[in-house]
Amino acid sequence: MDFRRSALRSRGAIGKATVAAIAVLVIAGAIALSAALGPTSHPSGSRVAKFASTIVVARAIEANGSLVTNVTYTLGQELLLSITVPDTTNPVSVHQVFSNRAYGELAWNVTTTHYTYVIDSGPADPADLGVNHAYAVVTFADGTTARSNNVTMTVTN
Repeated sequence: MDFRRSALRSRGAIGKATVAAIAVLVIAGAIALSAALGPTSHPSGSRVAKFASTIVVARAIEANGSLVTNVTYTLGQELLLSITVPDTTNPVSVHQVFSNRAYGELAWNVTTTHYTYVIDSGPADPADLGVNHAYAVVTFADGTTARSNNVTMTVTN
């Protein structure tokens, strides 16, 4: 009988320890997720969405129409960047950053373009030769902004 009571106490202690460990992990995970996903204040006073790559997706458009994150263009080919946001958002503008150079803000009219905007940077010219990294920054109606993932565009002769 003492053996059974001792075994039951051990199982109870192990069960309580397991539940406590799981609770700690769940709480820590929830705190980490909240910190990662929640908007944060920007020094300018606007709100900036974190983890924008999960909100804004950028892809280069190959000559055959395929959407890719790594593309090779030749001189004269159109440099096309497709930017997509979830249909639960309300984008109002977008701008592209190409080789660390920010380009002008473009109005995003969801009625016209829906939730995918294509930026046509024109034909690749000699200034674009080499490896270029591009991404987009989208501004939403609520004032938040989100940055896309990087796209590599290599321009060759």
